[in-house]
Amino acid sequence: MAIYYFDAPAGAGKTHVLVEHAHRLAQKGQKTLFVQPSRELISRTINETLEPLHPTYPRRAIHGDTDAKVTATIVAHFRDTPRNQGEILFITHAAFLLLPFLERACDWIVIVDEVLQVDLFESFNIPDTHRLITDALTCVPGDGGYGRMLPAVSAYPAMSLDQIARNSRCDQVLADFSGFAHRMLSDNWEVYANRDNFERLIAGENGGQLQTYSLLEAGIFSRFAETIIASACFTESMLYQLWSARGVQLQSVGPEFFDGLRYQLHRNGAQVTIRYVLDDHWSKTKRDMPVDGGGTLGEAVISQVGQALGGEPFVWMGNKDQKGAFDHLSNAKQLPNSPHGRNDFQQFHNVAVLSALNPPPTHFAFMDSLGVSGDALKNAHYRSAVYQAVMRSSIRNPNDPTPKTIIVMDRPTAHWLADCFPGARVEQLKINASVPHRPRGRPRVGDAALSPAERARRCRLNKRAASANTATVGYGSVFPTRFSSTSTLQLELDQVDDDGFIALLAELHQRVVEAKDDNFLISPATFDAAVAGVDTQRGLDNVTRTRGIWLDFDDGDLGHDDFAAVFPAVRLAAFNTYSSTATSNRWRAFIPTSRDMSAEEYAAVVGQIARQLVDQRWGDRLGKGRRHGLDVTKMHAASLFYAPCQAADPTASFFRDHKDRRRTALDVDRWLEGARSLPAVSVPTTPLLHGPIERAAVDKAIGRWRAAPAGSGRSAFFALSAQLRRAGMSAVELKALLTQEADHARSPKERHAEIQGLVAAAHFTKQAASREGLARNC
Repeated sequence: MAIYYFDAPAGAGKTHVLVEHAHRLAQKGQKTLFVQPSRELISRTINETLEPLHPTYPRRAIHGDTDAKVTATIVAHFRDTPRNQGEILFITHAAFLLLPFLERACDWIVIVDEVLQVDLFESFNIPDTHRLITDALTCVPGDGGYGRMLPAVSAYPAMSLDQIARNSRCDQVLADFSGFAHRMLSDNWEVYANRDNFERLIAGENGGQLQTYSLLEAGIFSRFAETIIASACFTESMLYQLWSARGVQLQSVGPEFFDGLRYQLHRNGAQVTIRYVLDDHWSKTKRDMPVDGGGTLGEAVISQVGQALGGEPFVWMGNKDQKGAFDHLSNAKQLPNSPHGRNDFQQFHNVAVLSALNPPPTHFAFMDSLGVSGDALKNAHYRSAVYQAVMRSSIRNPNDPTPKTIIVMDRPTAHWLADCFPGARVEQLKINASVPHRPRGRPRVGDAALSPAERARRCRLNKRAASANTATVGYGSVFPTRFSSTSTLQLELDQVDDDGFIALLAELHQRVVEAKDDNFLISPATFDAAVAGVDTQRGLDNVTRTRGIWLDFDDGDLGHDDFAAVFPAVRLAAFNTYSSTATSNRWRAFIPTSRDMSAEEYAAVVGQIARQLVDQRWGDRLGKGRRHGLDVTKMHAASLFYAPCQAADPTASFFRDHKDRRRTALDVDRWLEGARSLPAVSVPTTPLLHGPIERAAVDKAIGRWRAAPAGSGRSAFFALSAQLRRAGMSAVELKALLTQEADHARSPKERHAEIQGLVAAAHFTKQAASREGLARNC
């Protein structure tokens, strides 16, 4: 399945380039399905772009204005059209998403003009009628409190999902559910719900709300020969972020597509002034807040916008409930809420976008569980829509020298938009209104009414907040050698923030060391070497806190760009190891975290990272296909990593900070919510061996274990443990690898239950061997 994207600014002529491409394909006998957002855009594309090319092949549009049964007509067209005849068929986004099986789809290339919406939130208020739909559903538990919605297998609903999706008699009640039912039955959609919310709905306890989250799968394009998706700001779309995170290979089209554009960057930014109303994010709630003197904040904004533009003509876009907001002004004209492709407003030099297009808070929470930050979601849904509205004006014409004014509702959107127009000025638009202060939260309770425990808790929180405001952030410990129990180096790992620490790593990376062992080591943990009752100084029991995640990748197929694509919302710094060469793939990553972690939290988060790599079809060192190369023996908080330096092979040295607007520090609390729990193992912290691990012996042992015949699981797992001990693994390393390999067993639960005993046996066997050796030496 080949999916290409065509990312170019709005107004640059992407549609013209795509139509000309489809025209050439059709002349050569190729069939092309051209998918656009609306019927109006399809009509203009055919009349204004395709027909002037004087096509001699068949071309057809199928949508609600041409056919009564759109889906059935499209299916029949695919079935009945001659195979060896070039043509172009135009349909809408909505029709494309409803298409069932298509005969001979492999004969077609599909071109999608404007990105599809791949994340869809739906809310149904059905306190009395929910059984009409919920009897046909089941919620399968998953991670992070969300469950996958599937058709109920053993239920006897009053009506099946298929009947609801078809709604053959146009029932008005079923019409509300038909789209949802279609997604439930489709192989191209995954539907989720909050498990607690769904169970309380069934029990009649949540007010009757059914809230669902649907995600479109890239497999919707697998039946076609090739796919091209064109959109401005494509890499900020949810389609790109979600699909690339799932390992979908998205490639840019070739340079011949860009050669036909009017421009590839906006060159008229110096003529643009962007004015914003609020410092904080805009929403319907803020819009409808009452202001001093009467009225709402939204009404005050409407009045101020009219005054700010000084009677000059302008176009504006708002929510549906704002229709007619500027009817009192003869110089204002409203844009449609879906203005993609419209070029009939270019005579206007001024634009005001009043819309509040944010998804509901529950959708933010669900997308956050997938690793999509709130800011990334706003970029994809709200700010991209603002950009599309702005690009209907004369800004669309790169040769128009007239000064232009854009008014948006909040400062973050203004600065995001300014990045699209290099040289644009950003300034605030003051409004003559203020929102009365309304205290938030519960009414304050006097200290006298607090319990001693509550007063102590508040005191701890206040001290923690004060410390956070004054102290620097510690990023771990340094050791001169891997054998050292305490640090004797005076390297300051306390930095003000993540930027400061990554800058320190970049500075360390400039060093040239003569040999690998001449370098010092960094651990993500801070240790207390004098913990009572613990006979180690830098074991797991000595860890007091960790900050940031460190990972080693050794000779796998996964590069740092691939890793960054799997986790598109996470910032990371990637750099070579000393042993990196031009032909090897050895590198190290540092990932900043939102807060400090305990040793247990560190292991859970790293385990979640490893599992997501596997979920994205990156296998381990011995698997077939793509290997991630992650060193699973360094997945615990007490691990040591050589500090950044130049590689012995100078051509293999690199340092890359994967940092952009959508990447932030890894959100520890969210990742812990999604972490799958594994059986608890009490791991001795005394190292078994201090020498280097024999990697070849480890790989050989794992290979034998995985090839063990059925019925020999227990003995083979014991043999694996013994061979890993002899290869030089410490207790924590042994536990990490045995936990991973237990998942490959035919009886994973039994093998997980054996890990504690095997690790403990390894610990005591080593101690006995040490005592025996001492006795012999005496």
